[in-house]
Amino acid sequence: MTVDMTAAEVEEKKPELEKAIQNSGIRGSVSVAAKSSRRLLSPVVSTTVEVTVLTDDSGSESITQSLADSNFPATLATEISATTGQTVSITVLSNAPSTSEYTVDYTCDGDWQTYCNSYIDLIDAICGGDPCTHDHEATCEQHFLSHGQAEIEGGFRKAPNCLEFSSSSICSGATSFEAALKYCNSYIDFMDTICAGVQCQSDLDAIKCIHHYSDHGMDEISDGVRPAPNCGQSVPNTICGGNSLDYCNFYPDIAALLCSGTCNSNPLHLIKCSNHYWNNGKSEIEAFTRPTPC
Repeated sequence: MTVDMTAAEVEEKKPELEKAIQNSGIRGSVSVAAKSSRRLLSPVVSTTVEVTVLTDDSGSESITQSLADSNFPATLATEISATTGQTVSITVLSNAPSTSEYTVDYTCDGDWQTYCNSYIDLIDAICGGDPCTHDHEATCEQHFLSHGQAEIEGGFRKAPNCLEFSSSSICSGATSFEAALKYCNSYIDFMDTICAGVQCQSDLDAIKCIHHYSDHGMDEISDGVRPAPNCGQSVPNTICGGNSLDYCNFYPDIAALLCSGTCNSNPLHLIKCSNHYWNNGKSEIEAFTRPTPC
């Protein structure tokens, strides 16, 4: 298909595009790749996007029927706009998708360490509750051969996420783990439930954050149930001169809730105050249910 996005935008918004395609009725595991870009009418740029869907025979038939529907391009454009936050249109859509047999790989390309780290129960059972390392690869491989493959194919265990997490499209970071930590530290409830009430910092925290995003967070954000992550941003300069602590301390209820009375330079206070603004305060201030601070 062809969308009026740049190739860079397609790469940056891959998870959102894949979710939008699934929301449009395409059943299966979806992956997208930008193939080529060309300028239409300046400054509009069109990018050809190759869509790969792993599905069964009935799913393949369903996809063919969807593509034959004249309303499908508009439906897909609406879903993409909803998940990416930018208005797009589908200008070209292939009516004759090619199909081929495909054997699904559940081994993370034979990286058994990553296979185990795709499941919290295996981290606990095989690796003692810490991230699995090369020392655990033989045991992880044996688990897959003895139990995992049958569990996945039987629908009793999800396919491994192989710790896939973009280091740029959700939160930016030098590594996917760094980006995942920024994602979790954007939400007070994640810090409480995933990281025991403190700032998420460890590799195990990052793994748990990746699991949360793939299992819940991506859907919650795209469905509007959860605001987009702030990725470590402080409050804007228009709010208390950009001072998160002054923002919290302006409101006695927030200071009591987050800081037991007065917020100070404790790093946890700084993070929680910023998170409160982006996740709650901003919308409350804009809706005039909370007065403008400072």
